[in-house]
Amino acid sequence: MSMFSTIICCLNLNENPEVLVDYVCDTVRVNDARLILTYIIPSREQMERKTSRDDSYLENIYAESRERIIEDVNSFSKKHFASLMPIVEIIEGREDEEMLKLIDRYCADLVITGSITTKSFRFFGINANKSLDNIIGRSRIPVMIIPNELNLECVPS
Repeated sequence: MSMFSTIICCLNLNENPEVLVDYVCDTVRVNDARLILTYIIPSREQMERKTSRDDSYLENIYAESRERIIEDVNSFSKKHFASLMPIVEIIEGREDEEMLKLIDRYCADLVITGSITTKSFRFFGINANKSLDNIIGRSRIPVMIIPNELNLECVPS
């Protein structure tokens, strides 16, 4: 009997995604689960509030960044998760709010994400650490955080 049937993986391509990939693939296979890959892009309104700009300059940067993110996420998905046939969700909005909606939309029973370090994802000043804290605190399902420097070797002292 599988413990998890639908697993959401939050991608953050700025950190060390290879560690996350291995862990997610193993967990999905062991549980014969459905995989939802997600990347949440801050909304244009969030960026406007953080930058105090709402002109064509910001619009161009946002459009270019969004297109690049979509290409990167789809490429990353094909390269690392193709055998699992994931559903890829690239969503705009507040990370914590959109993640909670996604959990309910897919009736997910586990979220896996990488840890966020000092080189954390900061897109126009939007702090991913705070969003991750909100997801953990408000989620109705387990949230598993995979350290960027995962090391399962333990030598008793």
